[in-house]
Parts: sequence; C-alpha cells; structure tokens
Amino acid sequence: MRKLSFALCIIMLVSCFSFSAFAVTDTATMRWDEEAVANGGGYPRMAQRADGTLLLTTGGGIILHSTDKGHTWVKQPQRTVANASTSATITKDGVEYTFDTITRANFQPFVVSDGTVLLGYRFHTSTGSYTKGDPFYTSIRVMTSIDGGVTFDEEEILVEDVATGSNGFWEPFFVQIDEDTVLCYYADDLNVYSTAQQRIAYVTYDVTTKTWDKTPKIAIYRGGENGKNTRDGMPMVTRLVDGTYAMVVEVQDFASWMKVGTKTGFEALFNQVYTDSTFVVGLSLSDDGITWDDPIPVFGPLDLTAGVFCAAPSIATLPDGRVIITCQTDDTYTGSYGTGSNVRAMAVAISDSAITKDTVLTAIDPTNPKADGAAVGFTRINDVFTFAENEYCIWNAAFNCGNDVYVFGGSAVNAEDNTAVSGSGRTRIRHITAFANANEATSFDDAKSRAGENGFSAIYGTAENSTVTIGLPAGMSTANVYRMDGGKFLTKMDVTVADGKITFADEGGYYAVSDAELVTYGDATGDGDVTIKDALRIVKYIVNDSITADVAASDLDGSLTVNAADVLAVIKSILNF
Repeated sequence: MRKLSFALCIIMLVSCFSFSAFAVTDTATMRWDEEAVANGGGYPRMAQRADGTLLLTTGGGIILHSTDKGHTWVKQPQRTVANASTSATITKDGVEYTFDTITRANFQPFVVSDGTVLLGYRFHTSTGSYTKGDPFYTSIRVMTSIDGGVTFDEEEILVEDVATGSNGFWEPFFVQIDEDTVLCYYADDLNVYSTAQQRIAYVTYDVTTKTWDKTPKIAIYRGGENGKNTRDGMPMVTRLVDGTYAMVVEVQDFASWMKVGTKTGFEALFNQVYTDSTFVVGLSLSDDGITWDDPIPVFGPLDLTAGVFCAAPSIATLPDGRVIITCQTDDTYTGSYGTGSNVRAMAVAISDSAITKDTVLTAIDPTNPKADGAAVGFTRINDVFTFAENEYCIWNAAFNCGNDVYVFGGSAVNAEDNTAVSGSGRTRIRHITAFANANEATSFDDAKSRAGENGFSAIYGTAENSTVTIGLPAGMSTANVYRMDGGKFLTKMDVTVADGKITFADEGGYYAVSDAELVTYGDATGDGDVTIKDALRIVKYIVNDSITADVAASDLDGSLTVNAADVLAVIKSILNF
C-alpha cells in the first residue's frame, strides 16, 4: 500500500509537466529527414540493392552509392561506360550511316529481382553539333552488372533508328511486372504520325534467360492521323498498393496548338481563355503494366494562363497507398538570373487518399483550376528543398523502397550572365520514412527512441506462408531483429541469412533491425533494472531538464515526450498491473 500511495503522489506531482524528447514530426504517417546533398546535378535516378545500398545516377552517368538511407553518398569508380561505344553505325534503306559525335543521357539504374543491375540510357547524335536536315542517330541502350553496379558488361542496343530531324527515343525507365519480366519504357517521338505527337513504347527483358525481346510495343499513344496532338512523354511508373500500376507522363492537353482549326465544346472554351500553357503532368493507370488508360492531367502550374508548365514528372507510392508526384516548373523560381530551362524549380504534390486501378481521377479543370495547380484529390506541398539564391532545379525524381521514400532534385546556380556556374551542380535529397497508418508510425518512433544513438534501420514486410524474407541492410547485425506487436518491438527473432537477405518464421507483422539491442523500457537510470528509482528519475527529469535520464527508455508510450503517463507506466510495470 505504501508503494501505491507513493506512486499516486508522484503522478499528481508531474501531471502538469511534459518534456519533448524529439522534434515534432511532419504528419501522422510521414517522417521527413533533414536535406542531404550529393555532388553532381543533372538527371537523378535511383535504385536499391537487396542489402539496402542505394545507387544514384546523375548527369553524365556518374554513379554514387549510399548505405545510410541517402544521408551521405560515395562516388563509385568511373568505370560505368568503360566498355561502351564511342560511335554508332546503322544501315537503313540500303544506306550505311556512321556517327562519331555521340552523347549519352537519361541514365536510369534498375535492380532486377535476381540482383542483376541494369543501367539504361539514351545514346544519340549530339544535338549540340546537329544541323537541321542532317541524319540523326537515336537509340536506347543498356549495360548489365552482376556485382551490384560497380562494373558493367558491354552495352546492348534495345532500339535504334536514323532520321532527318532530331526526333528519336528518350528517357528509359524499367519496371519488373512479375518474377520473369522487366519492361523498359521509353518515349518515342519518331514513330508517330506528326512531330507534334509522342508515344510511350516498351521492350521486354526475360529475367530467366537474361535476353531482350526488342520488338517495340505501345503502352500509351493518343496520336495518329485523327488523334490528339499531345506529347505524352518521360514515363515513370510505380506499383500501387493493390498490385496495379500508375504511370506519370508530361502531357500537352492544354497546349497552345489547340487553337488550330475549328473547335467546339471544351476545346473552344479553352481556346478563348487558356492558350499558352504547355506541359502538365498526366496520370495513367494499368492493371498489368502493359495496357494503360489514357493519361488524366492531375498536376499543373499555379497559373494555367501564364505560359508556365509542369514537366519531367516522377511518381512513387507511399505505404498508405497515396502517391507522391514531382515535376519541374517555372512558376516558383525566385532568382534574379537565368533564362529558359535555368529558371525552373521543383514542385511536389501528394494524393489526398490511396490510388488504385479503380480510382476515378478528376482532371484539372482549366476553367476553374485549384489555386495550387493540382487536380481535385491532390495537394501541392512546398519547400521540399531549400535552394540558394539563383539556384534552379531542372530535373527531379521520387522513388520508394518499402517504407523508405526518396525525393531528389538536380540543381545548379545561375551566374549573372544567365548561364550555370561551373561546378555548381548538386543533387538534393530528402529521405522520408512513411507508414501505412499512424499506429505503425508510432511503433517506428518508439523503436527509434529505444535504439538511441546506436542507429536504427526500419524494415517492414509481411509474412508469406509464415516466412518473412527481407533485405539485410549493409553493415547491420542480424543479432537484433525485432517483431513489432501492439505498438512495441517485443520479440527478438531468430533469423538466418542468405544472399544478402534475412529470413525467419513468423505469422506476420512488422519488423526492424537495430545496430544494437533496444534499451529496456522504464530503465531511466540505465542500471539494468526497473525500480521505483526509475520513476523518480523520470519525475526529476520532467521537472528539471538538467537531470539526466535515458530518454529512450523513459518514453514508454512512444509519444516522443516524457510525461506523467510514462511515470505511471513504470509504476504499473513494477506493481504488475
């Protein structure tokens, strides 16, 4: 009875006090890390190996890797294109063409389920040396790595052609749609009815035989002789939570050429008011990654009448089913210098609810657009990156790897002569830990709190046939794998390791790997036992922050605050109720 009376006195004493253990999180299901920066700008694209190592390609085919969720990056030896061609020869209609002034761009890494790393890119005549009317070489090529993207075999041509005019193949992007099949999507403005049109095509890779079917197939094409003149381009694809797919493309549904000819209905109304905007982001849905719905415009500039645009889109899926879309726009650049593409900034929008194949998308209404430029069902968010004065962001990307979501922005700084400052190229990165629901997020916060300075890596997955297989983070020990249950990581799992993956038997749930054993709840003094001394230590810590306490151990309810509820929880544990 004496213990209980003493406990009640403690609870009454501290009930009016609270002390924050961690900074306030952004939302109930998203945790944004601080911004990180990697050298080299350009066209950032990412992939993740089974061991959690991130591969980031930037302009010129530079590959960097990170083992700490994108906080720091190391440049790999510049051997990526050591075996690649420096010229191209092609025969068409009985004429042989040879090209020596060649350029590579749009590098895209991808990790196949068997660990093979594909590196795709466009390979074509350098437009800087191209003279209108001359033959123009264009191709999509790929290199293959079996050592995790450190070295690559000789390149392989997937599609190629030659034409008079700088139309061709652009922006490859890979998606694995089943255990045997990878698709390489790309934009094609050569094999279309008119130069005002563009289509999304793809070729197929067989995982088992490691061979390509190089016959192009059409994913999206709204053109043709009687089709719409819209350039559906720059495809990026994400797998949705229901197992279906979403693709973003830049579209010109609201472009100025709609003025041409006699229009009726919507197009006539649009021509009267909105005549100058160009690219907006179109979202297309697919059951299987092969057959796609027509894109629906869902993200545009703040002012459709001002001649600005949203282009170069990217998409990723959040664990709660929502999608995050990024693009470049020239409606928010605030610098004093720069022209053309050098006055663009990054824009981000997130869907308000989960997106599935059955979602009915609402297109942007040009007659009554939302103030943030997004369609109904999407909300624009601001200030993802903090840019320096006159810094612009021309390329961007979003990728998801389980609960880890990454947002990238390739940037550079404008000089007074309106050109980019030499050597100013950077890739800005934000890592987001995202969750399926608020309870899962609370569990993560709790485990991270208990890990303290030891470091912590969350890995989430569900069991199949009572077996869980998850990637082993680089540098992590398998001695500390925990099962999440009821908001706490209660059970340490016995695991086996093979091929860079952790496997263990369980009925399901969520799991985490820590660098060290998680601290014991309630042990605020750190003496290895939970006694009334710990309750007193927490009280003193709440009242006077000069008193030391193990905050991770003291935060029993995972609220990221140390308060009276934690004191009560310690006392309950001592009294066994």
